Amino acid sequence: MAKETFLATAGLIGLKLLELHGIDAKRFAQQLGIGSTDVPSPKTRMAVELADKAFERAAQLIADPAFALRAAECWHPSHLGTLGYAWLSSGSLRTALKRLVRYSRILGQKAVCRCDALPDGLRFVFDHGRGDKPIGPVLTDYALSQLVGMCRENYGPSLTLDAVTLRRTQPVDPTPYTRYFACPVTFDAKEDSFLLPLHVADRPLPTGNHELVETFDSILAKQLAELQD
Repeated sequence: MAKETFLATAGLIGLKLLELHGIDAKRFAQQLGIGSTDVPSPKTRMAVELADKAFERAAQLIADPAFALRAAECWHPSHLGTLGYAWLSSGSLRTALKRLVRYSRILGQKAVCRCDALPDGLRFVFDHGRGDKPIGPVLTDYALSQLVGMCRENYGPSLTLDAVTLRRTQPVDPTPYTRYFACPVTFDAKEDSFLLPLHVADRPLPTGNHELVETFDSILAKQLAELQD
């Protein structure tokens, strides 16, 4: 059975996150058996289990239990390949998040996500796919903080969230979460999610480009088909 994989360029975000916390990324990678931290080919993929080991090791080395919330500071569109540029070209955050759901397996084959259209907003739900493993909450911090950061990149600093729910047990100090998400955060929840108000989810974005995004979608559809094959 084929191993689940993730896009290697997305791993550069994790390496930059390590550097933010004072860890030598090159040495860290070598200890995991990764021979090089140079920018990989856009088509290079790596085993998901390697990423899990990296996060487990990082959690042991970094004293801050909320360290993964800084992932948004490390993101660049190129790290997500074609999907990163399709995101920036999306007409609204609703279409951007739905596009992410549609092509998320290109980024990684373990986690899954969905968008729920609610009367009062758009709810994005993320499932790290690790069950009750201790590394799960760290992966959620990493993913949701990065996604909210991407939304802010497209929408602007005035973006507001209505709510965030996290499956993780409430930490001793929840301040890093309330400060980053800037909205009510519920811990010990059934799902990991954030809720965008309707006027935020559907506001036309100045970076939207219909012609570009059609081209990107065509490329992404091909990449997804190749991955499934």
